[in-house]
Amino acid sequence: MKAVAGRAVLVAAAALALQAQADTPPVEFPHAFAEGVRYATVERGNIKEEIFTNRAAIDAVKQGDVVPPGTVITLVDYRGGHLFRYVVMEKRADGWRYQPFNADRTVNVHDSPDRCAACHQSQAHQDFVFTLDRMKSAK
Repeated sequence: MKAVAGRAVLVAAAALALQAQADTPPVEFPHAFAEGVRYATVERGNIKEEIFTNRAAIDAVKQGDVVPPGTVITLVDYRGGHLFRYVVMEKRADGWRYQPFNADRTVNVHDSPDRCAACHQSQAHQDFVFTLDRMKSAK
């Protein structure tokens, strides 16, 4: 009986979390991202990722502050030398939001933002940003 009640609570909590995300505006593609700072390039095999954000975020992190709300980080993902996709994370007052986009900049409906959020949980100690150290050393 306790197991059934526990599952019901988990299902209810998950439904509330999904509803809360559904009530927030979606992350939009940041068309001017390349006008910002390319602060990191990560290469793994045939994958190359270029990562961009704005100058205000870089300056805040360099001063020892957290990444400010309103910051958008854009990862441009190349596979085998060809543009594969974009992944965008946006910091809002209540936390980070994520959205994968296809190479044509349309929302990738086959890749869940929840998967991004789950992966970034491991970086909670770095404001959920894997490349925070690279932001600190950016020019």
